[in-house]
Amino acid sequence: MCVCVTNGDDVSLQDPPQPQIDQVMPSNPSDCAVKDGGIQISASGGSGSYHYSINGIDWQSSPVFSGLGSGSYPALVRNSDGTCRVQQRLDSSFRTEFPIITFINPKIQRIVEHKMVP
Repeated sequence: MCVCVTNGDDVSLQDPPQPQIDQVMPSNPSDCAVKDGGIQISASGGSGSYHYSINGIDWQSSPVFSGLGSGSYPALVRNSDGTCRVQQRLDSSFRTEFPIITFINPKIQRIVEHKMVP
């Protein structure tokens, strides 16, 4: 519903309040190629209840998304009537970190063409 403000003969129409994304809480997958990550979106403002999405196509009433693999996901919120869509990208890439090699023992055999050689 729009709010009307009159000023003499002019009438101004104003948009309804938009929802605001307060926080996006990611939970990274436990390992490479594992789809057990999740995202929870916290929102306020707007009018009524909200719908949430992480792809802009599929919307749900729950702010919790689970079963996610590594990747980058937008956090989207809209009023439950489909109006006033807002979006926030996660600040960092949503991915599993690879281990960092900090020491190599020169006495260990080297690998050539996937075969161990002395």
